[in-house]
Amino acid sequence: MTEKTDIFVRGVQDAMDNILRFWTENMQDPRGGYYGRMSSSGEIDESAPKGVVLNTRILWAMSAAYRAGRKEEHLLAATRAKDYMVENFFDHKHGGVYWTLDTDNNRLDARKQAYAQAFAIYALCEYIRATGDESPLNYAKNLYTVLEKELRDRENGGYVEALERDWSECKGCDCSSVKRIGTQLHVLEPLSALYEIWPDPQVRESLVSLLEVFVEKIYNPETGHLNNKFDKEWKPLCNCCSFGHEMEASWILLHAAFCVGDICLVNRVRKVSDAAYRAGSCGIQLDGSLVKGISGEGKYDCDRYWWAQAEAVVACLYVWKYRGCPEAARKALRCWDYISSNFVSPKGEWYRRLSADGKPYPEDDLVSADKGPYHNTRMCAEILSILK
Repeated sequence: MTEKTDIFVRGVQDAMDNILRFWTENMQDPRGGYYGRMSSSGEIDESAPKGVVLNTRILWAMSAAYRAGRKEEHLLAATRAKDYMVENFFDHKHGGVYWTLDTDNNRLDARKQAYAQAFAIYALCEYIRATGDESPLNYAKNLYTVLEKELRDRENGGYVEALERDWSECKGCDCSSVKRIGTQLHVLEPLSALYEIWPDPQVRESLVSLLEVFVEKIYNPETGHLNNKFDKEWKPLCNCCSFGHEMEASWILLHAAFCVGDICLVNRVRKVSDAAYRAGSCGIQLDGSLVKGISGEGKYDCDRYWWAQAEAVVACLYVWKYRGCPEAARKALRCWDYISSNFVSPKGEWYRRLSADGKPYPEDDLVSADKGPYHNTRMCAEILSILK
C-alpha cells in the first residue's frame, strides 16, 4: 500500500474539500440552518421540512473538518448548525430533540427518536472537541440523561427506537416494540464520543452495557452475521443482513471498546468485530463496490449505497491497521477507486444509490432528511487520521 498512499491521501483530501464546499456554497438557508432537500438534478426545495438528523450530521461533519484543517468556513458552518439545533430542535418542556421542523421552525414531527438524540449528542461532542468550547456540554449531558431515562431498555438491554413527544409509547407504528441494529450502532457512537470528553462512570456503564448487547444479542454465532431487526426481548424478526451495517459495526465496536480501555472487553468485542468484518466484506465485489445485503429469502440486493461504501473503506483500513492484513488494505483501495469513479456527482456531493451497473437513480435526492455529509466526510476524516 505504501506506493499508493500519497495519491490515496491527496484524493481523499480533495474529496472531503469538495463535499464540504458543496454544503457551504449550496445548502445554507438564509432563514436559518440548512435546506432540507435537493433533487438529483440540483434543484433546492425551499419548502422541505428540516430534520434533526440532517442538521446534526452537518454539525458533526463541519466540526470534524474544522478539527482536521482549522478552516474558518468550517467553524462558521458548524456553529451555524449548532446554534440552529439548540434554538429550534430542543424540546424545553419534555426534554430531548424533535424529529422534524417546518420551514418556519415550528415542530412538525415531535417524536423522540433514539437515533436523533444520539446524533445530537455525537455532533455536540465533535463540536466541543474541535473548538475547545465546552458551553454545549450541558446540552449533551441533558440529552444523555433523557436517552438513558426514557429510551434505554434496562430490563432487556439496548434502546427502543422511539417514543412520543412526552415519552409515552408511539401510536400507530412499531417504534416502541422493535429494535434495529442501526439505532443501537448509532447510540454506541455518541456514548464513545461523550465518554472521551466527559469520562463519567455512568457513561462508561452505558457504553459497556451496549457493547455487551452486540456481543450477546446482535451477533449471531451460527451464521457469523449481525442480525438486523429484533423484538424488545431480542428475538430476531428477520434473517436478512446488511453488509454496510456489518462493515460499519466492525470498526465502531472496536473503537468503543478501546474507549472503555478494558482489555478483557476489547478481546471479547474483537471477536465480534472480526466476524462482522468477515461477513460484511462478502458484499465487496471485484470492482470494489459493496452491495446492500441479503434479504430474508436469501436474495441479494445488488444496489450500492453511498453510506455503506464509505463504511467499507474505513472497516478495511481498521483491519489493515489493527490486524496487519495487506489484503484489507487492497480492498480499501478498490472500494475507494469505485467511489471516486462512480459515486461522486458533478457537484461534489455523492449520489445516494447506484444500480448494479454503476448508474445513479434519478429519483434519489442528492440531499434529504437522512442524506447529509456524514458517512462520506467521516470516511475521509478516518482515512486521513490513519494514514497521515
